[in-house]
Order: sequence, then structure tokens, then C-alpha cells
Amino acid sequence: MNRVAVALVASVVSICGCQKAAESPRAAVPATAAPNSGPANAAAVLERFRADQDAVLGEIGQLEYRSASRLLAVSGVEQELGGPVATDAALRGLMLKMKQQLAERQPPRWMPAENSTTVNGTLGVAQAAVELVSVALGYKELYGDGEAVTRPQTLGQGSVEIAIADGALSYTSRLTTSEGGLDGKFLTRMKVNICPAADGKITLEVTSTSSLSRPGGSGANTTIKIVVTETLNDDAQAGDLDVQKHVEAATFGARAGAFVDMDIGFASSRVNRRSSQATDADVTAAGNLADILGVMAIAYIELTRSVWEEGGCVKLDPTTTPSQRLKVKPSTSFSILGAPRSKVDGSAVGGTVRGMLNGATSLDPGGTKARADVTYTYVAPDEKKMKSQVSLESRSRRGVAKAEVGFSTEAEGQAYSASGGADEFHGTGQICDLAEQFFIEGSGVTVRFEPSSREGGRYSYSGNMSGFAVFGHGTYVVQFDGDVAVSITATGPGSVKTPMGTQTRTGTEKYQLAPLQGC
Repeated sequence: MNRVAVALVASVVSICGCQKAAESPRAAVPATAAPNSGPANAAAVLERFRADQDAVLGEIGQLEYRSASRLLAVSGVEQELGGPVATDAALRGLMLKMKQQLAERQPPRWMPAENSTTVNGTLGVAQAAVELVSVALGYKELYGDGEAVTRPQTLGQGSVEIAIADGALSYTSRLTTSEGGLDGKFLTRMKVNICPAADGKITLEVTSTSSLSRPGGSGANTTIKIVVTETLNDDAQAGDLDVQKHVEAATFGARAGAFVDMDIGFASSRVNRRSSQATDADVTAAGNLADILGVMAIAYIELTRSVWEEGGCVKLDPTTTPSQRLKVKPSTSFSILGAPRSKVDGSAVGGTVRGMLNGATSLDPGGTKARADVTYTYVAPDEKKMKSQVSLESRSRRGVAKAEVGFSTEAEGQAYSASGGADEFHGTGQICDLAEQFFIEGSGVTVRFEPSSREGGRYSYSGNMSGFAVFGHGTYVVQFDGDVAVSITATGPGSVKTPMGTQTRTGTEKYQLAPLQGC
């Protein structure tokens, strides 16, 4: 037997607290889960499962084979099929077909068994283990942005359906096969709210049902249901973990009745019902299968971190006042609102927000956690051509979200020469920076430009032309060709003092710009 497979099954048994029937019947054992049965050990089991999936599934198949053989005998199917030899051949053949169907869904294909005495096949628990590993490892890609969608697909003698809605993912898989007069139907279901609920709870439910029967005759069902609940605290840290397992093996047809019905918790197990034919070994075997699926379910719920810990469930879109953050004046003061919201229902998630400043000048509060929603005061660098970044991280019962807000102060402006005017006025000048005050002079008049930005602002002028005093004011706009300014258009009322009084009219001046290498 492969050493890795043996080690895995041994670790599963150790982690779950499973007992060999000959040593201690499960019904008499008060604790079915060792204290260290938790995420770390589940992760170790998952890694071993991924390292040698074929061998591990073979081991699980052996456990399922023994339990199924007992149920077929008790239910009367064995008698209907013609005895133990025919029934064993039918069961082995059905398990092999089941494995082949499952292999088509999960590359790479499994290797054949080394010898004919080893059970080469799978039933419901193995099906659930291998399919749900693939689903859990792909949570992030499958969940996407959480948009509601249902994806059904028919695969051979079965089907798969994935549905996403309201922050949860549901997976349903069905497989059917027949061999030697024995029918097999297998159902795997999983539902998990990948995005934690308002109380921080993530609940994962896994159900595996295997049904073996004679067409139209007797048969037996084995259903294992696992419910794992993990609770996050206000710091998005996993806290309480609870695992509940229920196993029910029942026959139907001529010999209908409950074979084993039991509940398994973290601290105790309870046999609700067992038939007179169910031995302690049968009870233990049923519990062992539930324990294996239970450990895997812990791994599945831990893998939801790939979504809620990486911004898939909470959005953090900081807003700033003023809204312009790039090429601002040095020492500009900003108000930054950090208000995390649920991507599922849009509600405030609470928790904390931590703000960190990378660069100059100051962020208040900075470097410490503050209760959401948080308003920060940020002051931009006091020099030109400086960049800085504020990073925010939100942590709450609903998950984690991160955001970055970039700032920069204005660069040293491009210098231009300017010339132009209107009517009898013609002026020239040098503009060192379109964002700073500049002047154009000529014909006895000085024009002063006061920018509100590089794109424009206000202007005023005064002087003496041909012996008459002139003055005026208005607004101007800078025209660009790409990033290069090419002209200025100024519009506003202008006045001239004459012997007959002051005359006023609205006019427009046009100035052409040409880049300079310096000022």
C-alpha cells in the first residue's frame, strides 16, 4: 500500500478520533473529535489528499466497500442477486464504473489498482471528497464578483450544477451507474455562504447520499450530512468552529428499516437508532466515513478565505474632499472617508479601518485602527512635484477590503512665450507656469492673469492707450493640443475714459503660445 495514502488515512483517523471496532465500539466512546481537530490539521489532510489523490481515494473506497457490503447483505439485495459472490462482483464492478465516470470530471485519470484483491473504485464519500476539493480550490474563480448565476451541465450519466446568489455558492452533482443487476445513484450537495453573514458566521453544509438497489427491488441508502460553522470576529479573524455530523444508513423494500442513525458532534456522539443486525463495527464504520468527510469539510470552509479575505465580500471606495487629488497645490488639506460596505447587501459592515501614509506630509488618524466609518485628514506635501499614497484596510465580521488613494502636487510648469491681443492692443510676455500668476504687456497696457488652474482663471488690465485711460476684467481659458498649451482666449468688459464719459463694451482677446526651454 502507498505510504502516503496510509499516512493520510492514519492522520484522518487520528484527527477525527476514529476508533477501530475491535478496540472500542464508537457507541461507547464519548468524544469523537480530538481537541486538535481544526483548520490546521484539515489543511494538512487536504495537502496530503492533493499530493496522492489516487491512493487516498482508494483507501476511502475500501471503507465504503465494507459498509456497502454489509448493507447489501442486510437489505436482502445480496439474496436477490444470487449470493455473496455475485453481489461482490456487482459491487466491485459498479464502484469501478463510478470511479471511471468521476475520473472524467477530474484530471488526471487515476491509475489502476496494483492487484485484483484491492477494491478499485469509489462510492459517495469519495465522490464528494474529490469533487468538492476542486470546487473549494476554485472558489475565487467560480464566485467571481458574486453576480447571481446558475450553471447547469450534463456530464455522461450525471449532471453538475453550480449556483451563486446572495453571497453563497451551491454545488449539486449527480452520478448514476449499473453493473451486474445492481443500480447505483449518488448525490453530492454543498452550500456555503462564501461571504460571511452580518453576525460573522460562515456555514457550510455537505450532503453525500449513496443509493444501491436492485431495479424495482430492495436496496439501501447511506446519507452523511456535515454542517460546519465558523465565526469571524470584528477583526476578520476566525474564532469559533463547530462541526456537526449526521449519518443515516437505512434499507428499503422487503427489509425496510434503519440500520444505523447517529449524530456526531465535536465533543460527543449519539446513536439514535440501530437495528439488531448492526454491530459495533458497523456503527464505527459509519462514523469513520462521516469523520473523513467532516475533516474535508473543515478544509472546504477554510478555503473561503480566498474570497472574503481578498476583497470579494466587502468594498472600500474612499471619497476625498476636494475630489481632485493629482497636481494639487502644495499643502492642500483633504478629508478622506473610509466607509466599508457589504458587496452582498450594501450595508455598513462596521469593524475597523487602518490608514497608512506612504510619503509626505501627514495623515490623522494614521497607523492605528479606528472604528468604521472613519474620516481622515490628510495634508499633501508642501513642495511641488511630490507624490504620496494613503492605504486603507477594512477588517470586520464581513471580511477584508483594501484600497489605495494616490496624491501628487503640481509639477513645475512648462514655460511659454505669449503674443496677441485685440484691435489696437498688442502685447507679449513670458509665462513661467500656467498655474502661477503671469503678465502680458504692450501698447501701454499691462494684463494680469490669475489662474485657478492650468486651464484658466480670471484676468484684469489697466493702462493708457493714445492718451486715454483703459481698464477691464474677465475670465480666460487655455486651449491645449494634447498636453501642450497653444493659445489663451480672454473675454470680458473693457472700458475707456473719454471726454464724453467712460465707454464700456465686451470684447475678446486672443493670445498665441509657444513653448520655451526656460523662463
